Amino acid sequence: LKIRQNIAATHILMGQYAEAAQAYELTMQEKPNYRSGFNLLLCYHTIGQRDKTRQAFNDLLKIPFSSSEDDYPVSARKEDRQAILVSEAIRDDQLTQMERKRRRLAEHIIVTAAKIIGNNSDGDFVNGYEWCIEQVRNSTYLELANGLEIQKAIAYLREDNFSKVKAKQKKINKR
Repeated sequence: LKIRQNIAATHILMGQYAEAAQAYELTMQEKPNYRSGFNLLLCYHTIGQRDKTRQAFNDLLKIPFSSSEDDYPVSARKEDRQAILVSEAIRDDQLTQMERKRRRLAEHIIVTAAKIIGNNSDGDFVNGYEWCIEQVRNSTYLELANGLEIQKAIAYLREDNFSKVKAKQKKINKR
């Protein structure tokens, strides 16, 4: 797996993006991960394959993210003192910190990928962002959708389209 990722990175350095994409595709089929998925998306974007870029974005959203917090539900009852003590003990341990770091990396990669697709959708960033926001809303990363709405408003600002920025701000404030 690591060897295949290194081969793909070498193809990128040599400017052989199609070959790099093939290597990253194999990596994503074998064991999907965020870095390979993002690099695959970048390869497709670089060679201008819009549909495959969007498919790579969807593949990023499908990478399962499980945390140990899901494995240990905390009881809401005050009588369950032992569960409360366990919860407090694992709240900030090294595993939890590592999971938070991994989650932040995943979110950063997804937002960055959405910006790439949104800003470069055949000159029509609105449709690009709308598509990304819709895909994120249908995934386990629902909380990222509002941030993408803000990115879309920033894109409107770059286009000097203040009326749409105001409308987008009102829509966000209603939530």
